[in-house]
Amino acid sequence: MITKGFKGLEIRLGQLSGTYSFGDRLTMADFFVVPMVGNALRRGVDMTQFPILSRLNESLSELPAFKRAHPSSQPDGLQTN
Repeated sequence: MITKGFKGLEIRLGQLSGTYSFGDRLTMADFFVVPMVGNALRRGVDMTQFPILSRLNESLSELPAFKRAHPSSQPDGLQTN
């Protein structure tokens, strides 16, 4: 199910994305990329078939606000080793 949704999203992002999901400014759509990709990775989805989502995930994950919001940064959050 994740792969099917990502295929459609990847096509749409190919038409609209820039630095972020919709051009060069953060939008609400960007706030959903990191958790969606994280969920897909935990479920073993091969993200090489989704280069735009992978690029967005990597660049968004480097932003200070996204680093602070990551579950592993929360006192009661998911610990990844």
